[in-house]
Amino acid sequence: MAALTASVAGYSVVFTLLLAGIGHLARPGVLRAALVTHGVLPAPAAVAAVVPVVEVALGAAGAAGLVSGGRLLTAGLAGAAALLAGYAGYSWRVLASGVGGPCGCSRRELPMSGWVVARAAALAALAGLGLAFAGSALPLRSAGSHLVIALLAAAAFGLLLWQLPAAMYDPARPAVPAPAVPAPAGAAQPALTHQEVPA
Repeated sequence: MAALTASVAGYSVVFTLLLAGIGHLARPGVLRAALVTHGVLPAPAAVAAVVPVVEVALGAAGAAGLVSGGRLLTAGLAGAAALLAGYAGYSWRVLASGVGGPCGCSRRELPMSGWVVARAAALAALAGLGLAFAGSALPLRSAGSHLVIALLAAAAFGLLLWQLPAAMYDPARPAVPAPAVPAPAGAAQPALTHQEVPA
């Protein structure tokens, strides 16, 4: 049971990280524009350049560990757990601030939402679970029905989590409104119409 759990968790996280990293590398402007809109990080362009490289590096390390077994899987999953927990915290911070804007996590423009936070948190938990049982994960060189089941379950898990924000996105529902910016002192105020004049 531990082998199946570790394998599903490990393969799911590795698959998702590689998918995310390749997507960000294919369209680097999407993440950069989202980070600029959020206004949380001091150097959004630099972060947008580094994040895809880290995602691909951790995904590749995890994949190499899943091919041959050993410490690379542990290192990849440890880094993935930290990165994905950071994503969850960052997404929650942006959402709580009311800034809104795109999530920057997909080639499709999606707004920041609670589902983005939930996906990152779920993937961080999966990475932690895989890390806890990393020594039991089934390497790709092993053969048998258990590996096939683990690969199919991991692919399903990874795809479902990857598509979660897009699947739950309702274009008819208004996005998180940006906070109102007060007019500077002395600025001309718009004239009130007869319907807006208080009684």
